[in-house]
Amino acid sequence: MRRAGARNAGLGLGCIGLALIGIVPISSRLTRNLSKLNDGVHRIADGDYSARVQVGSNDEIGRLARAFNQMAEDVERHQHVVVEQERIRRELELGRQIQHDMLPRGPLRLGLMEIQGVSVPAREVGGDFFNYFALSDGDLALLVGDVSGKGVGAALLMANIQASLRTRLALGQDLAAIAREIDIDIEGNTPGPVYATLFVGMLNPSTRVLRYVNAGHNQQYVLRRDGSLEEMSSSGLPVGLLAGHGYAEAHVQLEAGDLLFFYTDGCVESENEQGEMFGAERLEKLLETSAGAEDLLARVEAAVKAFRGTAEPFDDATMMVVKVG
Repeated sequence: MRRAGARNAGLGLGCIGLALIGIVPISSRLTRNLSKLNDGVHRIADGDYSARVQVGSNDEIGRLARAFNQMAEDVERHQHVVVEQERIRRELELGRQIQHDMLPRGPLRLGLMEIQGVSVPAREVGGDFFNYFALSDGDLALLVGDVSGKGVGAALLMANIQASLRTRLALGQDLAAIAREIDIDIEGNTPGPVYATLFVGMLNPSTRVLRYVNAGHNQQYVLRRDGSLEEMSSSGLPVGLLAGHGYAEAHVQLEAGDLLFFYTDGCVESENEQGEMFGAERLEKLLETSAGAEDLLARVEAAVKAFRGTAEPFDDATMMVVKVG
């Protein structure tokens, strides 16, 4: 019995030894794979979204590792989307800031003349602008424009056009020549098919004569004090579009009590919830029924907003009014 017991004990110990020989490597591999998973989790937690776990087994740990790698890939992709969205948001904010800084700070009053404007911002940043300022000879410069495209690029080109206009107007250049030179500059120095519609006017407060060039812009309006409406139509192509065709200067004689109304296409192309545009006809009727109104700018702005309703604007609606004294 003692010999049988000793033999059985020896066989038992041998089996335990063989089991340990097989279990230890498996346990070691399992522990090592779990350690890799744990390290991957910590790397993800520390912001390293490129972390992946290399596990070649086909057991539960292997399936867990593959699930972890898929999760890490999804997290990394989502992080890239978030970073890109933040970059776009900062770009849009920069574009809005450029637009805002280039607009006049408040109304301009010169004798009985009064000029003011407004730009209703859209969801996307465009290249709308308006400006007015007095020159050294006493004339008033009146500028309205709309650069094609969206984003910071359009805002920067808008700023560049305004700076160029200020410089050239201060030098006393002819309006047609100014439009022609800006036309050539944009085509020659701007990458891609970029252009701008532009209205440049010079108003003499003494004679009340408005000289202007309309480079592909919407027809702008003279609202006479008797309620009649006159158009200041385009006299050339947008600047930067098929450059070299030239521009013609036009003029209009104004009277005390007349109003000038300038706008960009974001005003008449505003759409309501049904996709219907505000249109030039509605604008003209509104101007005719508002003849002589002191609050013409506020009336048009309110009418466009009411027509649009809850629909998101996709382009800035820029407007400017000049009261002729």
